Amino acid sequence: DWSHNIFNIPNSTILRDIRYPIVSVFLWATVWSFLHRFMLTIASKNIAGGKAWLSNGAAMFAKHMCVPTVPHSMMVSAMSFLLVFRTNSAYQRFAEGR
Repeated sequence: DWSHNIFNIPNSTILRDIRYPIVSVFLWATVWSFLHRFMLTIASKNIAGGKAWLSNGAAMFAKHMCVPTVPHSMMVSAMSFLLVFRTNSAYQRFAEGR
């Protein structure tokens, strides 16, 4: 029953175990996101107070913070194949009755 599962989410041992890693990754990504946005703002609006070196440095820093998408896409594709093969082997074991 789905309503039983929804009400038992706060008591989940798995969610309790992964709570702190998820919160730390979320905070880390949020800090980097705000830093990137701040550097882009400095570079685009020239808030640096007439200091061109600071504006150019912020633009270069923000540009090099971006991660190319091709490696991420290739890794996600490989992980999806591994997940499919793992699921298939688990189903085969279940079907055999091991």
